[in-house]
Amino acid sequence: PSVHLTWLLPLALIACGLVWFFMFRTRLGYELRAVGSSSGSAEAGGVSIGAAQVKGFLISGALAGMVGLNHILGDRGLLAHNYEAGLGFAGITVAFLGRNHPFGIPLAAILVGMLARGQDGIAVTTDLPREILIILEGVLILSVVVAYEIARRALARRQRQAATEEERVREAKT
Repeated sequence: PSVHLTWLLPLALIACGLVWFFMFRTRLGYELRAVGSSSGSAEAGGVSIGAAQVKGFLISGALAGMVGLNHILGDRGLLAHNYEAGLGFAGITVAFLGRNHPFGIPLAAILVGMLARGQDGIAVTTDLPREILIILEGVLILSVVVAYEIARRALARRQRQAATEEERVREAKT
C-alpha cells in the first residue's frame, strides 16, 4: 500500500520505447547523435547544429517534465511546496548508470528507486545517519559503473586479440 504505482509507469516505459525509435530510426535522432559525437563532423555533413540542439532541448525538456507528472497527477494530486529535492542528481545518476540509452534508463531508474526505498527503510529501523546511507549508495553506484567499465574493456581486449589471431592465420595461409 505504500508503493504508489500509477498509469504513468506504463506511460514512461512507452516513452522509453518512443525515444529509442526516435534516436535510432529517425533523421533528427541521427542528427542529434551526430552533433553529440562531433559537432564539427555533423556540420560538415550538412547538419544545422543550432536547430538540432534546440529541437533536442525541447524534446528532452518535455520528457523531463514527465517527472513532475507523477506528483501532480498520480501521487498527491498537487505540486507541494517541499517537492522532491535532489531529483536532478538522481536523474544524472540514472542517466550515468543507464549509459544514456533508452533501454538502460528504466533499469537504472528502478535500481535507484529501490536504493532510495531501501535507504528509507534502513534509516527507520537503524540508528545510522542519513549521510552514511548516501555514501553507501554512492559506493554501490560507483561499483556498478566500475564493474561495467572493466567488463567493457575486457571484452574489447578479447575482440582485439581475436582479430589479431585471425590476421595471423590469414597471413600464415598466404
